Amino acid sequence: MLVQLKFFRGKRGDVISRLPSGKVALVNRKAKKPKIGEKWICKIDFEKENFAVITPIARIVRKQRPIYKVYKCGHRVLWKTEEVEVPENSEPEPKTMNWDFEICDDCKKNCKHSKLKISRSSFELWIKCAACDKTMATYELEMDKINEIIKDISERFPQVAEEVAANLGSWITWTKEYREHLKQKDNLEGKISKILSEIKEWVRENFDNYKEDEFYSIRVDEEKEELEYFVGYTEVPRCLGFGPGGKELYEYESWPAFRKVKNIPENIKEKIRKIKDLREELNSVLWWLTENRPVE
Repeated sequence: MLVQLKFFRGKRGDVISRLPSGKVALVNRKAKKPKIGEKWICKIDFEKENFAVITPIARIVRKQRPIYKVYKCGHRVLWKTEEVEVPENSEPEPKTMNWDFEICDDCKKNCKHSKLKISRSSFELWIKCAACDKTMATYELEMDKINEIIKDISERFPQVAEEVAANLGSWITWTKEYREHLKQKDNLEGKISKILSEIKEWVRENFDNYKEDEFYSIRVDEEKEELEYFVGYTEVPRCLGFGPGGKELYEYESWPAFRKVKNIPENIKEKIRKIKDLREELNSVLWWLTENRPVE
């Protein structure tokens, strides 16, 4: 059985060690004597109840182990070294790190950039080398400059010109659609705001206790065809716990108070129904904008 042991000076002055079990390990008289503080690979010759006899075989020393990066291009390049403990008569096993997200510096330097690819966000387009990942050109996308961009790419990077033209063609289609939906959104929100202003004006003319501030005015429930208007704030008690003598402690908070309109005229109900229809249309537009939002 082989074990790794560290040697020290015993009570009698001789060089000894201890097995992992705690037993004293005595060096075989015929074996080479280790020095104090050294580590050795040792063979256990035999064990008794309180001690064992061992034969040191190989001294443990510290050597430099190389660590290599293995790049995407397949080349292995020395990155650094680390100090490890190994038997004196052997060399450390080299360590490798998988670096497959880039190519080595030599390949970058000598790259012919023959494999180009395009990358695009909603606002920029890049021409990159698929081999070394170097950015060859960057274009800021603007509707009135698309033809200039396509022309420049056709002259500088003819191998991807067709792909770029198709990509930008789809981008132009998306941009026009997106802008059109933004216009629809603004138009629908404007119509809803106008109808709400008309309802608010009717409330103002017919209810003397109606009030308005920067936060509250009217509330419309399109589903139930109900209308409420703001009449001010009311103080609502909130229990804080119990004080001396078991008395409850309160503080007052201001809450908005609304009053429900009874017997809503048919013309106002018609406006509420119109708001409902417009909101359904607006929700459809907002869903499209969310699903097709720009991606950085």
